[in-house]
Amino acid sequence: MDKNIFKDPKSCKKTDVAQSPFWFWNDKLEKEELSRQLKLMSEKGIKNIIPHGRHGFIGEYLDDTWFENIELVLEHKRKNNEITWIYDEINWPAGTCDRTITQNEEFREQYLDFNVIHLKKGELYRYLCLENTINVTAHLEETSIFINLIADYKVGWTGIEYRCTEDCTIYEVNIKIDQYIAVNPLSDSDLGQGSNAVNYLNKEATIAFLDSTYEKYYERFKDDFGSVIKAFFNDETRLCNTFPWTQEFAKKFIELKKYDIRPLIHNLLIENEESGRIRCDYFDVVAHLYQQNYIKIIADWCEERGIGLAAHLLNEETLAGQVRYNGDFMRQLKYMTLPGIDHLGKGIGSLNAKFGSSAARNNGKNDFHCEVFAGCGWDMTMYEAVRMTSWLFQQGVQIIINHAFFYSDREERANDWPPSQFFQWKEWDKMENYNSMLRRLYYMLAYETKFERETLIYNPVESFWFNYIGNQKFKHGYLNFGPKIEGKEHYLLIMNYKNL
Repeated sequence: MDKNIFKDPKSCKKTDVAQSPFWFWNDKLEKEELSRQLKLMSEKGIKNIIPHGRHGFIGEYLDDTWFENIELVLEHKRKNNEITWIYDEINWPAGTCDRTITQNEEFREQYLDFNVIHLKKGELYRYLCLENTINVTAHLEETSIFINLIADYKVGWTGIEYRCTEDCTIYEVNIKIDQYIAVNPLSDSDLGQGSNAVNYLNKEATIAFLDSTYEKYYERFKDDFGSVIKAFFNDETRLCNTFPWTQEFAKKFIELKKYDIRPLIHNLLIENEESGRIRCDYFDVVAHLYQQNYIKIIADWCEERGIGLAAHLLNEETLAGQVRYNGDFMRQLKYMTLPGIDHLGKGIGSLNAKFGSSAARNNGKNDFHCEVFAGCGWDMTMYEAVRMTSWLFQQGVQIIINHAFFYSDREERANDWPPSQFFQWKEWDKMENYNSMLRRLYYMLAYETKFERETLIYNPVESFWFNYIGNQKFKHGYLNFGPKIEGKEHYLLIMNYKNL
């Protein structure tokens, strides 16, 4: 160990990444104030920052003025031999380009919508294709009605009529396009922006996102890629609906699993061994498409241009959240150059840090980050910050992403997952010492530590897939709710795994 680095950690440039705060651009930006705040951070030893367009921002995202302000940041970084990461969205989740990508309905999340009807002998059932849905018959070239016992039917002007010959169950399935609308509480209603649920399983939607955002940065700042601009940060992507779908799903399923899921799709809702195995195959393909058509495409783009991809997903804390929102969390971290997690609030003890650091190590990734302190409140002390930081480093975290440094705490901006740990914080005078602590820890863990792995813990994601029957009425946009757990077997699985 180099004792000089330990004595003066700010002298070691390779520890600059140890503290990499979000810098909320949440008001009308003034160049003089931007410069002042950049200087404040540099003076405390904070050499890597992540400018983050945020609720309360006044201006146009990615217009000429936006990029003039990015240039101001880069000019400061060049002059002071510092670095920056680029937050690739305004607000979150990533992939929307301020919810413009989803104005194209082809790029909105598609999902299976099940309507289960139990009929008694002699009952009549009429089937109509609902408005704003894609009938599975047209989209999958298969029937959209699945019946346990085939009933007599006829086609009439009302659609298809079924007269039940014996008690039966009908599984009516449509593919819907997500219509979730998000409204920014600090600006005018943006209902005209459309849905904010991107189809992360659709590679064309990902390419459109790259073209709308990443390529614009590269066009303007190509010479800074790899030197000043070290990474893009991709934040909190998630599957909004319980049973996601995409146009190539059926074809990819046949390719990977060697059978056609379309006539068996109703098994996603049935509790038995055969259905459980089909459900495992379905979620395996969901996770595969999420990884290959979103994360890997962005990671490859970054690698080709000499920078990294830093990212974290939504709801990494539990196996249930991981399956519900990305299919398979451990798999999704494979292609991230700088994989990470977030940790909300002051509590300690969740498994997400171990999940993430384990995946990072297994994939040969060294720098593992955590976005932390959101929701701790303005009364958070430096003592509490150090306590949480120490626990995270014990779990394998090496980089702290402060959530966040506020450009402004004016009016409602002060309530955006506080506190700001910037100059508005009562403990700001201690930030230089905190930065030095992070640099020492990063140096020791990244360059002077040998990881020992004495215990192997099985990650039972397949067992969860087998037992998991999602609640399709539960959707997720911006709201931070966990998935509703239904079914005794996978509830017990989660509770036992959480207590390991």
